[in-house]
Amino acid sequence: MNKRLLDFILSISEDNYDEFIKQTNLSVEGDNNLNLAPIDYSWIDIVEKYIPFLKNAVFNPYQEILDVGDSKKLYENRFLISLILKLDNFINEKYRELLERLRLSDKKELIVKSQTFLELENVEIEFKIKSCCKKDDQGSAYGLSAQERIERLLDVLQNISESSFFKSLKDVRLVGSPIHRTNVILEDQNFKKLLELWDFLENYLLIRKTFYNKKVQAKQKDSFERKLENICFINYQLLHQENLNSSTEDYYRSFLEQIIENLVKDSSMDSKTFKKIVNKKFEEAYLKKQNKKKNIQAIFYKSIDSYQKQIKDAIRCLK
Repeated sequence: MNKRLLDFILSISEDNYDEFIKQTNLSVEGDNNLNLAPIDYSWIDIVEKYIPFLKNAVFNPYQEILDVGDSKKLYENRFLISLILKLDNFINEKYRELLERLRLSDKKELIVKSQTFLELENVEIEFKIKSCCKKDDQGSAYGLSAQERIERLLDVLQNISESSFFKSLKDVRLVGSPIHRTNVILEDQNFKKLLELWDFLENYLLIRKTFYNKKVQAKQKDSFERKLENICFINYQLLHQENLNSSTEDYYRSFLEQIIENLVKDSSMDSKTFKKIVNKKFEEAYLKKQNKKKNIQAIFYKSIDSYQKQIKDAIRCLK
């Protein structure tokens, strides 16, 4: 974390935090597209990598498959047709998702209002955040936009669905996971790669289902509101800090002058002893502050490590 940002967070008083959060009523307004997750384009690269193997399996069938009389009963054919339909549904869903996102406004707006009723103070905080996003060119490659790349994949699947191989097997009995590892699937280069594609689609859909789970979404919304409450508390503390900042140094100077004056009047302590005590207490207080800072940093870095591990696990599942 940036040191200046960390120092700022450490400088915020925690006084009344629990009471402030407990007594805060939050109102949040925003555009419909405010909480939309960013579109994942990584799947396009992965699917494109497997398309040549899919085309080979359809247009240049494995010899052992050609020699079988009733091809509709052959497991490898059933697997291949099942995969093609599964892939077609997947890509069409992602295509609809992209088109829907492109129709949305490129502007985002968030309006937050809070009311907090403390024992000696009623606090109202309101802020607005507006942004205008630049054109999203993520997912583009070799001169094609993400939309064009997806349309090209759909064209490939359209050609496959019009092939004599596909038409002869269109009413075949489909298969599902787990896929049987037959000799052909394990030995033929095309089928080995298509098995990887099947596993990728299964894992990707599983992660998507988990991400859009209602309980998960409710937890994300609750976490978002907690963050907004913290922002309101920070603004509240800034208001009070602003009132003190201009006079803080004078306040502490006057406070110390009064202590020294009382010590000189009522004590026989000399200046050397006084400085020794002050230095010792200052060092103890400074050490406590440094330890608190290290603890906050440790918690922060631990959270980051945990988050990065979750991301790596998700990416590993997708692969």
